[in-house]
Amino acid sequence: MLGRKGVVGSVYYEESDFWPHDTTLWVKDFHGNHERFVYYFFRSIATRLAALDVGSANPTLNRNHVHPIEFRWPPRCAQEKIVEVLGSLDDKIDLNRRMNETLEAMGQAIFRDWFVDFGPTRRKLNGATDPVEIMGGLVQDANRAQTLADLFPAKLGNEGLPDGWKESPFGEFVEIIGGGTPKTTVTEFWNGSIPWFSVVDTPEEGAVFVIQTEKSITEAGLMSSSARLVDAGTTIISARGTVGNLAIATEPMTFNQSCYALRGHNGVGNYFVYLASRELVNQLKSMAHGSVFSTITRATFEAISFSRSDVRIFSQFEEIALPLFEKIRASVFENRSLAATRDLLLPKLMSGEIRLSDAQHLMEAAQ
Repeated sequence: MLGRKGVVGSVYYEESDFWPHDTTLWVKDFHGNHERFVYYFFRSIATRLAALDVGSANPTLNRNHVHPIEFRWPPRCAQEKIVEVLGSLDDKIDLNRRMNETLEAMGQAIFRDWFVDFGPTRRKLNGATDPVEIMGGLVQDANRAQTLADLFPAKLGNEGLPDGWKESPFGEFVEIIGGGTPKTTVTEFWNGSIPWFSVVDTPEEGAVFVIQTEKSITEAGLMSSSARLVDAGTTIISARGTVGNLAIATEPMTFNQSCYALRGHNGVGNYFVYLASRELVNQLKSMAHGSVFSTITRATFEAISFSRSDVRIFSQFEEIALPLFEKIRASVFENRSLAATRDLLLPKLMSGEIRLSDAQHLMEAAQ
C-alpha cells in the first residue's frame, strides 16, 4: 500500500485481508513477482514517490505518475534472495517488537496485581498459603515469592485496601516537571547535543524507551528557556495535543511544554512511575467513555489515586520490573541497529550496487 493523500510516499505491507481506503494506492496483482520484493522496491523509492506530489493543497500521489517510471527489474530468483536478506532483518525487528509488548504487559500485570487489585492480600484471604500461589504465579522463585508474600497484609481494611495501606493522589508519588521550548528563531539554540523530546518522538507500542529525538538543543538553548533537563529513567508524558503518550528517557534529555516529566520520590522507582502513568492514562480513557480527553494538567495527577504501601514493596517491585524493562531497552537498541542495516542495504541491493554475499555479512554483523 502506498500513501496517496496526506502522507505521500509512505509504504506498507499487509499480508491479511483489509479494507482499502481512498487515501491509499495498493498493489494486488504482482504479475508473478515476489509480493514482499515489490514492497521493498517501493520502500527503496519512497523519497522519489513523495516528490511526485501533484501539487494540490492536500499532498496527493497520482498513480498515473507512477506507472511510466522505468527501473531495472531483477528476475524472480534474485528477488527471493533479496527478500531473504531484508526479510530476516524485518522479521527479527518484528519479533523483538512483539516480545517487548509481552514484557511490558507482564510488568503491567504485576503492577495491577499488587497496587490495583491487591491480589496477594486477596489470595491470602481466600486461604492461599504457598508463597508462589499468594503472588499469583507471577513470581516463580520460591524464596523471592516468600519474601514478597510476607510484605503483603493478610486482611483488607475498612476502605477495601490492604490493612495499613492508604490511598494517595498520584501527585504524591511523583515530582511533576514542566517543559519548554527555546526560541525557534535563534539558530544558536538548536541542533546541539541535548535531546529535546516532543510527541513525534513517542516510541512505538511496546518500545517504552526513547533513544533518539528528532530535534536537539544546545546548552545555550537550555539556559535561555524553561526547558528542563531530566535524568535517564524519567517518564515523559504528553499532556496536550496528542495526549497520554508515554516514554522513558534513556539518557538525560529535555522536552517541550506540551509534556510533563514524572520523577518518583519517597521511595518510588522509575518503573512504578511509568506503569502507574500507563494506568493513569487507561483510567482517563475509561472516564472519557470513548471520547478523547483533551489535556492533562497538574490537577489531573491529583484526581487519580493509587494505594501507598510499605516502602519495601516499592523497592521489591523495582527489582522485579528491572529485568523486564532492561530486556525491552536492549531490544530497542538492537532494533535501531537492525533497521539501520536494513535501510543501508535496501537501496544498494535494489540497484545492484552491493552483492548478496556482502549483504549477508553485513546482516550477520548487525545481528
